[in-house]
Amino acid sequence: MIIVDTGFWVALASKNDNYHETVKKIFAKYNEPLITTWCVVTETCYFLQSRRGVQAAITFIGLTQIRYI
Repeated sequence: MIIVDTGFWVALASKNDNYHETVKKIFAKYNEPLITTWCVVTETCYFLQSRRGVQAAITFIGLTQIRYI
């Protein structure tokens, strides 16, 4: 299980982000579940919406598998 923060999600979703390629390699390398918090999900949606538009935030939410621990 890997805990990820907003920076990871934004870099993964944004091809122009300075860390995009690094994050893609990390994402592909580790076959582990990624976990985060609701605060991070909310912050990620805000950043994606402000940088790439509302559809990016909707797509992010659609790709997540929400499970409560």
